[in-house]
Amino acid sequence: MASPGFAVISVSGESLVCEYSCAIKTKLRGKIEARRGNYKAESDRLCAIGYAFETRILKNFVFDAVAMEAMPFGSHRLETLSMVTGCLLHVLATYGYFDVAYYYPSAVKKALCGVGTAEKPQVQTAVQELLAAPWEFKSYDESDAAAVAIHHARANQMCDLQARFFNYPILTKRKTTK
Repeated sequence: MASPGFAVISVSGESLVCEYSCAIKTKLRGKIEARRGNYKAESDRLCAIGYAFETRILKNFVFDAVAMEAMPFGSHRLETLSMVTGCLLHVLATYGYFDVAYYYPSAVKKALCGVGTAEKPQVQTAVQELLAAPWEFKSYDESDAAAVAIHHARANQMCDLQARFFNYPILTKRKTTK
């Protein structure tokens, strides 16, 4: 994962607006060096991702919800994604964001495009059609991040609708230790 994508989506009623998107570009040198036993290059890369995430996004926006892409076990990207996810979760926790939703790419693609095997250009087109205002994504990583955010917003909207329809609250409770 050389350039993880990020997107900030605001929701107002049925309207979805992309407020910010970026892809944090890093060199894959860290991954190659880690295979050779030099883990400092990989840790430097993870620190660069965490720092950019904090300075570009967390210091500029306040969130109601955070969602990330999840990888199925057996994926060739699982190790790298796990390290990047751990880095981002640490940065999120320092800002008080402890609840994070995870979605598999195939579920996001199916919800937005109608098929779980949609290609990146299809996902980008679907995202742009769902946004109330046009947004220029500079990479597929950015539009993929926006797709996860939109899917999460729509899933939460459906939960709210179900709660109103069935007239009962949907509660989430954090486990507390004594």
